[in-house]
Amino acid sequence: MKITEEILSKAKERARSHIKLVNKDGYDKSCDPCDHWEQIGNYDLNFVCDPPEENIWKCALYSGANDSKGYWVTNHEDYIRFYTVNGEEII
Repeated sequence: MKITEEILSKAKERARSHIKLVNKDGYDKSCDPCDHWEQIGNYDLNFVCDPPEENIWKCALYSGANDSKGYWVTNHEDYIRFYTVNGEEII
């Protein structure tokens, strides 16, 4: 996947913002740890906190496209992963 620096920067900014919000407001650790999706242009952005007790975030950008019926489909095989811990990039 070829991704522009602008899209990657937006993705990292949204990840930091989302992680900050979740850490500030908290979430119920008895349920599925935060698994959040957003869209940036033709890409899907996913944030997952796993394991929640260590506040380890896994973030990735996936490509996507409309299928023959016009529905958006995420291409789970085509992605760029970037990780954050407490909103800080570690790659």
